Amino acid sequence: MRAGDLYLVDFGQPVRGVEQANVRPALVIHSESYLRIPNLALVCPITRVARGVPNHVPLPPSRDAGLRDESFVMTEQIRAVDRRFVGKHLGAAPVDVTNTVLRIIRDRLIAR
Repeated sequence: MRAGDLYLVDFGQPVRGVEQANVRPALVIHSESYLRIPNLALVCPITRVARGVPNHVPLPPSRDAGLRDESFVMTEQIRAVDRRFVGKHLGAAPVDVTNTVLRIIRDRLIAR
């Protein structure tokens, strides 16, 4: 499990607000050293709905990614999830998509 990998993740039900729920694809965003934290994965959920949100990174459909529809990585919804709720490995995002997601998280979302 490494940054850029795509998995099906069960985000659970119910949600209390606008958080993403249910089983959906997610992009792994943690570093290799994060794997030393027992039982957690750091991911961004993926949606097929184009909402025009500037932090949503387009993810084109491809066999390598394991996605049939154009999708969007929701960088503002970073979640630490129990690895027991990480399911099937779908594939990997293109390197440019992964780099864009990580840059947005680093430059726009994390306080300095």
